[in-house]
Amino acid sequence: FSFLQRDIFLFFMNLLMGVAVARILGPEMMGLWVILLLIPGYAEAFGRLKFDIAAVYFLGKKKAKMGEMVFILNFLALLTSLILVSFFLLNFDWFYSQLFHSSQVDMHLPTYIILLIIPLQFIFLNYSYLYIHRENITVYNRMYIIDNLISSAGGLIMLFVLDWGILGVLLGKVLGLFFAIIYSGIKFTKIERMKIKMDFRLILKMVKYSIHFYIGGVISHLHIYITNLLTALYLAPGQVAFFSMAKGRCEMLTRLVPTAIGTLLYPKISKSEDSNQSMILTARAFRVTFILLIFTGIILAIAIKPIVYILYGKDYLPLIIPFWIVLPGLVLSQSTSVITKFFSGTGRPDLMPKIAIVPMVIQGLMAYSLIPLMGIVGASIAFLVSSIVLGLIQLLVFLNISHCSYRDILLKKDDFYTIK
Repeated sequence: FSFLQRDIFLFFMNLLMGVAVARILGPEMMGLWVILLLIPGYAEAFGRLKFDIAAVYFLGKKKAKMGEMVFILNFLALLTSLILVSFFLLNFDWFYSQLFHSSQVDMHLPTYIILLIIPLQFIFLNYSYLYIHRENITVYNRMYIIDNLISSAGGLIMLFVLDWGILGVLLGKVLGLFFAIIYSGIKFTKIERMKIKMDFRLILKMVKYSIHFYIGGVISHLHIYITNLLTALYLAPGQVAFFSMAKGRCEMLTRLVPTAIGTLLYPKISKSEDSNQSMILTARAFRVTFILLIFTGIILAIAIKPIVYILYGKDYLPLIIPFWIVLPGLVLSQSTSVITKFFSGTGRPDLMPKIAIVPMVIQGLMAYSLIPLMGIVGASIAFLVSSIVLGLIQLLVFLNISHCSYRDILLKKDDFYTIK
């Protein structure tokens, strides 16, 4: 519930920030901002080695020491981000021409500055997973609040007062991550100081474990964002903004509950020695999440049109239809996302990339075929179908490896009492 409270607070903060930015920038500039954010997004998907997630498992099983783990995680984060940024800069002209070919706006300076987000985001995630392992919810929540408060406040000041446009929003985002890292690092030194030691045997073990998270992360990222990329390549910036905002707002609203439940479910399962109890806990988490998201989805489907009109204005009404289309798929796939914590916590991260690859291929093929013909409606249909397939496969795999019955995932009266 503490996670959920934090996420609700951050949601409304980000919503207000998004409304202000969207109204000031307009659909075309908002589309360019969305395209710009693809850079750190894909850098994280392909360059972040997921050692931070593996660290929760190794620390939970007492196979590593905290001080050494902090150094290893941050060293690898800086090394990989340096490689990624260097690769991008060496091929800057090609990347720029692919991303901004349909715009006459000069985006060179924002494109250079957004590269700063890559190492900051990697280090931020390192500390967030270390606090997840310790189940220190207070500091974990404060990290995200500091990040969002400073990035929103700084971005709005530079947007309204200094009239810096996209550049102001971008600099606010950089400052938010920077100060959140400073806070989390200072707090962590009071728990245990970083020990400068490279344990190569531990790193090798973590590579073998985290490779499944990495492959799964790449596939999952493509599942979520491949349609965003294809819309950026085929459609005008305004259309990119409508689709990205529709899908992004829908993801944000349906992610609140599963994120709150799943964040703590993973460390609890990784520390548990009772696989049957972990199975029961995961099944219950899925049922409760599914109930909450069904009610959330119904409310959102009814309320989205007046919300968009009041908050964003009539210029953004085209995002409503894509929102309606992707909503059912996200209700299912977000509900089953808590099940992936069972795979991770029981030492089966290899299942996640295997599960995600079929939905990703389906989405990519459908999006490639439908976007040129149907625009953002085609992109939305592709995302809907792949999300439903992903949710169903996750359920089937969980039933198979946990040896629970179908009755264990069917909704029960006690689940409603839990929510109440």
